[in-house]
Amino acid sequence: MVKPEQTIDCTDSSCQVDTFHFGTDPNITAGLADINYYDSLVQGFMSKLGATPNIVPLFIWYDIYLTEGTGLNNCCIGGYHGANGAQPGGQTYNNASYVDVKTFSQDVSAMSHELGEWMDDPFTDNLVNCPADGNILEVGDPLEGSANYGGYPYTLNGFTYNLQSLVFMSYFGAPQTDSANKWYAFQNDIGVCPGQ
Repeated sequence: MVKPEQTIDCTDSSCQVDTFHFGTDPNITAGLADINYYDSLVQGFMSKLGATPNIVPLFIWYDIYLTEGTGLNNCCIGGYHGANGAQPGGQTYNNASYVDVKTFSQDVSAMSHELGEWMDDPFTDNLVNCPADGNILEVGDPLEGSANYGGYPYTLNGFTYNLQSLVFMSYFGAPQTDSANKWYAFQNDIGVCPGQ
């Protein structure tokens, strides 16, 4: 169910607009907002819009990235998933940027990344033996540092979407026989977690 668009009227240093690029990608102009400032607003939106634990809210922002602190030097977070309580009664939720140029978080890449991670670890408390990825079950993060940010094009009805490749359990040390094609990820674009 689509709920009404929500507006953030940021008037302090928690938000700004800047022009920048990732590597060789084209320059983009995007809004930047501190993740803690933003998440406090999301908590209010969920309450206002009637979110309950049997609903998974997905907040989508257009040409916006989150930061850890203020300013471009602390950029860029293209999305995150979280929970405002523990299992089983906490409210889980997703957030993702939609950027309309070919760059980090282009079109649905961040959304597919965060939804994939939410499905495997909605409360971000699934621990794995992979120190390189923070020891939690983040199935998109291991691939976001690649040249294509882990995104691969898929065409449907004449539109090309860029979906995130996600790692399988074999990346975290499970037997490869447990994974599709005995691969480590959807695109077989990574090996096992360092240290396994």
